[in-house]
Amino acid sequence: FGLVAMLTYPYLAHAFFGSGSGAVGLFLGTGIHDTSQVLGAALSYKEIFRDERALQVATVTKLTRNVFLVAVVPALAYLHARRTGHAGGRVRVARLFPLFVLGFLAMAIVRSVGDAGLATGGRALAVWDREAWQRVTKMVGEGWGSAALGTAMAGVGLSTNFKSFRAMGLKPLIVGGVSAGLVGVLALILASIVGPHL
Repeated sequence: FGLVAMLTYPYLAHAFFGSGSGAVGLFLGTGIHDTSQVLGAALSYKEIFRDERALQVATVTKLTRNVFLVAVVPALAYLHARRTGHAGGRVRVARLFPLFVLGFLAMAIVRSVGDAGLATGGRALAVWDREAWQRVTKMVGEGWGSAALGTAMAGVGLSTNFKSFRAMGLKPLIVGGVSAGLVGVLALILASIVGPHL
């Protein structure tokens, strides 16, 4: 469903919101679950409709959602470990933080510290001036990020086995479709209300 959303939501967003970049970005950032699929849809929208701002809003929206994973994922993992007794009475905190959450947090801190250095009149991370820092962040964020996004999508495709869908039956497919549709409708409503103000 995320793949279908990634391919169709850019056109749906344009049909609903036209040139309203804030609403488009908010819809893509909230209506699609997976980070790589949000960025794929937003990059597609940017390329098709020449709208950089929609990409920025979608990225910030999704990354804001990801920030909450830093708290939510360990909390849920802790509660699950306590409830199921897998922790043997003690829960190791280090195992509660998935690597991708720590990587996201580390990169957010690096970017924030670099930007703070420039804001105080110094250099980003005591190394780069403003123009060089913009080149570095663009190279990592867009250049390396696009390559990583392509790798992630290829990994999802290579790990998808349609035989496993048949083995699970229709119930998970129906639940997934209903929940994806519900999230999409709620994202449309949110983007319609809040998007024009972004």
